[in-house]
Amino acid sequence: MRSHHELTRRLWNNGRWDLISAFTASRLVPTQLRRAVLRRACDHIGAARICAGFRLNNRHLSVGDNVFINDDVTIDCNVDVVIEDGVAIGPGCTIVTSSHLVGPPTMRRRAIDYGVVRIGAGSWLATNVTVLPGTTIGEGCVVGAGSVVRGELAPHGFYAGVPVRRVKELPT
Repeated sequence: MRSHHELTRRLWNNGRWDLISAFTASRLVPTQLRRAVLRRACDHIGAARICAGFRLNNRHLSVGDNVFINDDVTIDCNVDVVIEDGVAIGPGCTIVTSSHLVGPPTMRRRAIDYGVVRIGAGSWLATNVTVLPGTTIGEGCVVGAGSVVRGELAPHGFYAGVPVRRVKELPT
């Protein structure tokens, strides 16, 4: 049985992130105010432009300088998400750090796997890219629209598809 204090704390923590996410998602909130709130709530937010519709569920987010996060981006940051300097994230992108494990029916609902996500400096995610848990996107990568990314992407490549595959080498 959980104590009253523990239940109150858990409800506040869950409610607080719902409130922060609703605030940062609002189109009525100016970019500077959105960034200021995220700086207080998250691990690190640099000189980034974060547009409306931004949703997150935890504080484990680190964003570098000269980062642009477009409209309607969702980040599930149950564990660390690191977005390095100069990254551009297109509208409608989703970054997730947790997934349910596939196994016997009795454990599917409860067993969760977590994986850190890192997006290297100067990378660009086009519209509606989904980044799955445990992914590392190398420096200077471009990921095409609608791609699903899992695993490690080598630096300076153009990647596209479901699942994502390297299409060509980019100049460095």
